[in-house]
Amino acid sequence: VGELTLLVSIYLVAVAVTQPIAGQLGDVFGTRRVMIVGLVSIIVCSILAAIAWSFPVLVVARALMGVASALSMPTALAYLRKHFAETDRLGSILGINGAIISASAAIGPVVGGLLMFAGWEYVFIVNIPISLIAIFLLVQLKPDGLSGQRKLSLSLKSFLALLVLFVSLVTIGNAISDGNGPLALLALLVLAVAVLAYWMIFQKTGEGIVNLALFSKRNYLFSSIGQGLTNFILYSLLFAVPLFLIDIRDINHQVVSLLLFTIFMGSLIMTPLGGMLADKLGWRYPIILGGLILLLGSVLFSIIFEAPLILLLVPFSMIGIGIGLTGAARSASALESWPAAVAGSAAGTYSLSRYIGSILSTAIMAAILGVSPTANSFLIFFSVLAVVAMFNFLASFAIQNRSSSSVNSVDNPTTP
Repeated sequence: VGELTLLVSIYLVAVAVTQPIAGQLGDVFGTRRVMIVGLVSIIVCSILAAIAWSFPVLVVARALMGVASALSMPTALAYLRKHFAETDRLGSILGINGAIISASAAIGPVVGGLLMFAGWEYVFIVNIPISLIAIFLLVQLKPDGLSGQRKLSLSLKSFLALLVLFVSLVTIGNAISDGNGPLALLALLVLAVAVLAYWMIFQKTGEGIVNLALFSKRNYLFSSIGQGLTNFILYSLLFAVPLFLIDIRDINHQVVSLLLFTIFMGSLIMTPLGGMLADKLGWRYPIILGGLILLLGSVLFSIIFEAPLILLLVPFSMIGIGIGLTGAARSASALESWPAAVAGSAAGTYSLSRYIGSILSTAIMAAILGVSPTANSFLIFFSVLAVVAMFNFLASFAIQNRSSSSVNSVDNPTTP
């Protein structure tokens, strides 16, 4: 469990820290070019992971794979934003993109489980043909036609502060889980210092890995908050539900996988609809509706999590539907808060919020569940998810529709 936690944590930290940098690289050098570099890097890292001759080598390969993956994630969103800048169909386009991601997330665990029968190495080897196909498709696309940033706004000091921040978050959860109070307090202190240091560096230089000026736009700020909270819930469920059902209720892995599959199916079906509603009615309405359904599903699950499995399909379906309705609308709201010329920077930092939610969820889950979780500790944790869903619902009311938050307004600067 400790080794698995390390592999997961180091990947999340690497992705989180690199995504804002990847977004800036996309604005300077072109999003398509950065995506291709990322995919080539994934191939190299997958080969290294597959032939890893020791656990430390596997850890390094996993960290580098996080960096490589981060080069492709936000730049894909930025590419869509740039090439559909003059249309009112961004929500629908992002909805289709989100549906494909949901389908991949649903199929991935199944394929990964089957590949494990052949050997764990094949979990990494399968990335090679998939990445080659993606590279072939990307080469067919038009390069970016918009000029964005002329130079990278990177700061080694801010990068180190951000890295320490995320490592501290992971350490806090693991330390509490292991009953190491002194280490948890030390990590909390280091976290506070890292946050303060990053803020001071940005205030003094105006530069940083995460451009805090992006959050000056209301829609961008609350869309990022909502994205982080939603991913907190999703990531928590993907890890905590199997632990509860398998370890506490003695349900087999296949049944648990099918239950979780309903979340992805709900998201897969509703994400395109959420995007279309965003284009027709405005961002605000599908985000509020999805937030409400997600809240009701989370509350219901926290109440009936010990009920017969067939009943759990109801809250899981509601959670998937809620996530699907909000996903594309929220992304469109955030990306259209800033001009398409700096879509890479906007997408990179927005994507970071997703991984902040993931890392926070692992820390809090480790702190609440501990080494030997009980049914009562799961009750507490699932109740926490319901509270998080409530804050996500409240944040959705802060989103404004395009008419009152247009990216074409004269006071909207070219760069943050």
